[in-house]
Amino acid sequence: GPAALASAAMLARRGFANIHLLEKMTKDEYLRATDRSYAMGVSHRGQAALQDLGFDLDCLEREAAVTPSNATIIRPDGLEVVVNMSAGGRRRSRSPPNRLLTRQTLTRLMYRDLMARFPRIKMTFGAKVVGCNVANLDHPSKTATVRYQLDSETAPRAIGDAQLIIAADGANSRIAAHVAEVDPSFQQHQLASEGRFAGGLDRRYKVIAFPPAFDVDVTTTRRRGVLGRRRAEEKSATLHIVPSGSVLIRQDPTMCRGPTDRLLLYIFQTVAKYSRVGMIIAHKDHPILHCTSAEKFYTVLQRYFPQWRNVRQAISRSEAERYVKKRVGHFQPPRHLNRLHVRQRVAFVGDAAHSFPPDLGQGANAALEDVVVLDRCLRETNNCLAEALPLFSRQRAPDAHAIAHLAWRFKMGGSSTPLLQRIRWRTDFVLRLALSRLLPFLFSPPVFLMIGERGLSYTEVWKRAERAGRRMRYAAVLVAAALVKALLLLV
Repeated sequence: GPAALASAAMLARRGFANIHLLEKMTKDEYLRATDRSYAMGVSHRGQAALQDLGFDLDCLEREAAVTPSNATIIRPDGLEVVVNMSAGGRRRSRSPPNRLLTRQTLTRLMYRDLMARFPRIKMTFGAKVVGCNVANLDHPSKTATVRYQLDSETAPRAIGDAQLIIAADGANSRIAAHVAEVDPSFQQHQLASEGRFAGGLDRRYKVIAFPPAFDVDVTTTRRRGVLGRRRAEEKSATLHIVPSGSVLIRQDPTMCRGPTDRLLLYIFQTVAKYSRVGMIIAHKDHPILHCTSAEKFYTVLQRYFPQWRNVRQAISRSEAERYVKKRVGHFQPPRHLNRLHVRQRVAFVGDAAHSFPPDLGQGANAALEDVVVLDRCLRETNNCLAEALPLFSRQRAPDAHAIAHLAWRFKMGGSSTPLLQRIRWRTDFVLRLALSRLLPFLFSPPVFLMIGERGLSYTEVWKRAERAGRRMRYAAVLVAAALVKALLLLV
């Protein structure tokens, strides 16, 4: 993924040789042009990290959509609502705009750039990491071993005599699991989570591809008139969805009888040359996630989104068949490691070091910044691993702790989350935004306006958010006391 490719580029730029990358996907899957992976945002933080590591940002600008963008919201009782998401809540900044692209598009761009600059880097596709040997690595002469298994073979292989292992093998890191088995002091801290996307631990998702531009035929029903004389008024229209716009289709409220019935379909924006990603988020037992045939999938969609009349034309039969065969994805609860290195041979970056639901949009950005911090530590110690890796843990582990707690504390309230949580999140956001503009010397902006800025570490964002929260509570107590005093005086 992005963290591993960034790590390889960083090591090559620092003069390391015999760099070997292991990738679980096959080469055809890895480089295919039709993306059905989830969409991710690359903010100023991530773009600056890519630039620091020597990657070509011009490719990113050509291949990625700009966010935030216009969102077309299609409701059962309304023809369309266009929300200009770039206006209002976004803080004025000189930072470059956020870029949205699928994970595979980002990795494909980084892979081609990496291989063009450093063709001697070796990459093995279809390789699943199964473990490593990290025991007795205290002595400088001791090296580490990584074990992996190819899809086409039954017996595992090994890469021995490794001076450095950078574990970027995801939230379910086999390297981290193996280290935890042999080293009791190495721990993973996991937090309970409810977020906009996760909506609780029972939320699951599937992705589906849409054309860059497509038409949506809608028929909406709105009831007009006074009570007792209300009449249904139907409107029909065809909406042409351009690549730069996102789409949110809301379900029929009569189909939502409880939390297990909530369904969200969000179609992300894209650029004209790539298909766009649609993310379906629902309860783990929702029928939309367990359709066994394309026909069943169409039927469930039409039942929950009756206003969408041309479902079968917007989603091709072949894409519907691919959808029903795809595995159901789940959102990782926020977690982080207590330290990001093992002796002088292993460093953890990306989701292997910290993972969280996509509420904050910081997964790829945090992973790329991990590599930049590791690069700085190697530079400061002249590539001395015995000094650089502990320094990396000291500098980056607090940020891993902070980003996990930010994801746990500041959970977005979207349409797939309970009503009370949505109200709580939006109230908190509006209050922080208003107070930061009225009294900027006392209150920081909402987390979502600070977290993408490269100049602020995640630790600093966490401290500012907590400090602003405490001051808001103090202000609420003072206001309440003043109101009580005023009432007593009136009495």
